[in-house]
Amino acid sequence: MKQYLLRRLAIMLVSMFALSFVSFFIIELPPGDYLSMYIKQLELRGEKVDEARIATLKIQYGYGQIFL
Repeated sequence: MKQYLLRRLAIMLVSMFALSFVSFFIIELPPGDYLSMYIKQLELRGEKVDEARIATLKIQYGYGQIFL
């Protein structure tokens, strides 16, 4: 029983590491960040995105904030 539990724990740890690794690379794979992609989508829809709107979006999404 002890050996079974240790084997299951080892499999669980390896699975969690692999899932975390794959998730990280899927998130980091696309170029840019969310805000730059959102601005490009707005421009593709034909909307005018000026500097004031970009500044408002940065404040809205919390870009530039320092988290300690």
